[in-house]
Amino acid sequence: MKTLRFIGMTLIAVIASVHFVACSDDNSNGNDDTVIEKLVVHVPNAGNLEALIDVKQRYKIQELVLSGYLNGIDITYILETFKEDCKLKRLDLTDVQMLGGKFTAFNGDECTFSRNEIGDKMFSQVISLESVKLPNSITRIGNYAFSFSGLTSLEIPNSVTEIGSRAFIDTRITSIAISKNIIKIGRQAFNLCLEMSKITVAADNLYYSSNDDILFNKEKNILVYYPANKAGNSYTIAENVIAISPDAFNSCANLTSIVIPNSVTQIGNGAFSRAGISTMTIPKSVIEIGHCAFGGGALKEIHFLNNTPPKLIDDSEGEDRMYYCDSFGFDNCNIYVPKGSYETYKASYAFKQYDNIIEE
Repeated sequence: MKTLRFIGMTLIAVIASVHFVACSDDNSNGNDDTVIEKLVVHVPNAGNLEALIDVKQRYKIQELVLSGYLNGIDITYILETFKEDCKLKRLDLTDVQMLGGKFTAFNGDECTFSRNEIGDKMFSQVISLESVKLPNSITRIGNYAFSFSGLTSLEIPNSVTEIGSRAFIDTRITSIAISKNIIKIGRQAFNLCLEMSKITVAADNLYYSSNDDILFNKEKNILVYYPANKAGNSYTIAENVIAISPDAFNSCANLTSIVIPNSVTQIGNGAFSRAGISTMTIPKSVIEIGHCAFGGGALKEIHFLNNTPPKLIDDSEGEDRMYYCDSFGFDNCNIYVPKGSYETYKASYAFKQYDNIIEE
């Protein structure tokens, strides 16, 4: 009986080889609106996925559940399936082994990826992709891996140790759970995730932690990321925080009020870019502020309490640089400084371009 069952499953899997057909081709996807809610496919040999899916089914699948082995040829096939008016929205790769190879990204770029990783740009710009269950064996999610996609939900397995720069930038993810083995989260990994309201971290993670759905380093003295759609319009940073990471409050339009404690010494690049805060006070303790820290937001006035102006820092390089303003981004707000310190501020490199400095 088991032998007959095995033969039957094999016959289903080993469908005659097919060739790629454009999604809009009526001969491939038919004229009816038939939908295949879920298709489960085992791929025993990497590079053979196309041969295991009937060409007439390909563009009617809503959820594709894969197991077995995938290489670059298979990834290219999956990405082509997402194009045009196709119905595919969900991927379950839980039991997949990623073997690496070359693939053609959704935008046409030729890319490569290594074994056990979701490669750079692998699902970037795939607007119809809504949810993914990642392979249990992957260790890295690459740079721009899901950037600008339609992703709303994601499960990160415990095997992952690294999330690349801008991996999820401008997606529709509402929450994310950082698993216990992640040791590195790249720059702007969650930038422009305007629907993100919650981020949690496994208690036994050695590098990151969360408090009140906000991402911190393990010691909770560096605020890494504040979800853009977090409930509430005000926030008081804890007294033990010494640094606000680059882009920590980027695009937090709902946030209109913030209190920065006298423990903070550094505010990173783009930290409050596009935020909804209209008035802010910078305590005496802050000695360094990153490039474009306040650009593009609702800021109308900012008050500095230190007689000595903070230094302008910019540690972004090359492709890492994604800022659109000069200096701090104070062009559209009044800068209030302590009485008697106007000349000092005006003479400093970071403030010399501003004519809107006012003593108080």
